[in-house]
Amino acid sequence: MKSIKLVFEKFKIQIAISLIARISLFFIGNGLDFYSWAKIGYIKQEYFSHYGVMRQYNYGPLFSEVLSIFWKISEFTQSRIIDTVLFSFPNSYPISFESVTIQIGFNFKLLLLFFIFLFDLIILYLLSELFNSRVASFWIVNPYSILISSFWLREDSIMIAFILLFIYFYKKDKTGFALLFLSLSIITKHLFIFFPVWLIFKNFKKNLVYLSSYILFAASFVPYILSFSNKDIPSSHSLNDIGIYGIFNDVINYRASNQYPLLSLLNFFNIDSYEIWGSLFFYLVILLIGYYSRNQSTTNSFLIYLLCIVGFTPGFQANYLLYVLIPLYLYSKNVGILISSYFSIIIFRVGNYYYTEINDLSTSLNQLDIYPALVDTFICIFCIFVAAKFSKNISLDSRSSKHL
Repeated sequence: MKSIKLVFEKFKIQIAISLIARISLFFIGNGLDFYSWAKIGYIKQEYFSHYGVMRQYNYGPLFSEVLSIFWKISEFTQSRIIDTVLFSFPNSYPISFESVTIQIGFNFKLLLLFFIFLFDLIILYLLSELFNSRVASFWIVNPYSILISSFWLREDSIMIAFILLFIYFYKKDKTGFALLFLSLSIITKHLFIFFPVWLIFKNFKKNLVYLSSYILFAASFVPYILSFSNKDIPSSHSLNDIGIYGIFNDVINYRASNQYPLLSLLNFFNIDSYEIWGSLFFYLVILLIGYYSRNQSTTNSFLIYLLCIVGFTPGFQANYLLYVLIPLYLYSKNVGILISSYFSIIIFRVGNYYYTEINDLSTSLNQLDIYPALVDTFICIFCIFVAAKFSKNISLDSRSSKHL
């Protein structure tokens, strides 16, 4: 293993630039997701479990506990109030509550910023270990990952760091650590929910243990099903049904949207019923590709998995581009930089993904009903194209990773 100190010494300029950019964005503003994190932090202090109540949280509980801790620290330190957000309980909630105005402390946002930055540094180190220094440098300074981590304050970097730690320890045959970090990645955000099955396709006997990550993922929800009582809830009312309802509907059955950017091409053939079977198509394709890719190296499988998850996604969101920045950059430096720059402008300008108008051109395209769906579809097709190249172990760029 390279000395961590030597690696960070090598990237000290990039780290400094990245940190300055993040702090600057910290004072400029934030995306809408930050207000969802504030609501979760507040709810877990004052009321009860967020599942079934905070409908915008669609992941495992790990990140919500981090938000709860940061909120508690912010309150304990009497942090300066920097913003407010109104929280209204869902109409489906069986107990009547008035809407609550939540005051967001400076320290809550600051802690979240540096916590996510820590995981970006872990990604920097692991990319230099698993791939090369150029892709590591690209990750830490490219504007897209900076915006997602500091302006939107998304948890995606945490998930990616965990899955890279899994790959690192898996390659070293340290099964215990590998299982731990695979499970943590899925519990943080279940993007890699199919990856244990891909591992089974590779080597059933060796990788059977990684199916345990599903058990750990399911077990992480148990406390939120069994314990919901709090000071503001009538003791005579059971909230177990609410917790189960929230987990199944807001996590397991959650869909980002029903755009089906790839399948939307069927509209040209007057086929518009794909929303009925679109999700099934997605599941089957991902599993089939996993079987087809069973002879690939673990790092190659990781790249192909990310590209196919985005390429065949039932619903496209702008932060999904973060998942494919690494493989796209390894495919072509110019492609990675171009896509990163383009979507950075979009998500920064709109503050709510990129469905809102950003300039006269996009406004016109929106009116023609071909933007952003046309962009979504192009990105998905291109991701599938790059995945096919990686599956053939073809290195089209001298900057590609060591494993190609």
